Amino acid sequence: MNKKEKIIEYAKDLYLTPKEDGTHKYSLRAICAEIEQEFSKKIANPTILNWSRKYGWEKLWNEGVRYGVAEAIAKQESDKTKEEQIKEKIAKIKEDRAIMNMNLLEIAYKFIIENGFTNIQEALKAYDTASKNLQANDVIEKMGEEIKIIIPKEIIPDGNKSSE
Repeated sequence: MNKKEKIIEYAKDLYLTPKEDGTHKYSLRAICAEIEQEFSKKIANPTILNWSRKYGWEKLWNEGVRYGVAEAIAKQESDKTKEEQIKEKIAKIKEDRAIMNMNLLEIAYKFIIENGFTNIQEALKAYDTASKNLQANDVIEKMGEEIKIIIPKEIIPDGNKSSE
């Protein structure tokens, strides 16, 4: 690895280092100062910003923040790079959500069969309602609360009560 590659790798590591609150530990200016101290090489702030975009660090960071993994990574030590940790945590969250969506589809199918919907519009309305409640659940989850999916009785045939 040549000197430039080492500097870029070092900058990436600093860029992807979170504080415990999930924000960047190092500003672009601080990254430049660290590089100058470590490698005796002056780098401008826009260079770091350009690298973060060119090499996908910014996208990885933003995705990690969206899924709340930066905070978790700040609290743990590992032999893996920060980039590997962020990617693994995001993949795990996506896998969990895919499983949850498959379970929702299975529950929706069972509900549709058990309640004898007479047409596809009723079934789609039930699925759409459950899906919207599931999205709301993601927001509530971040606040540490739980939400139950309740199917409004107006979409359940024969006036059966909502299920929780």
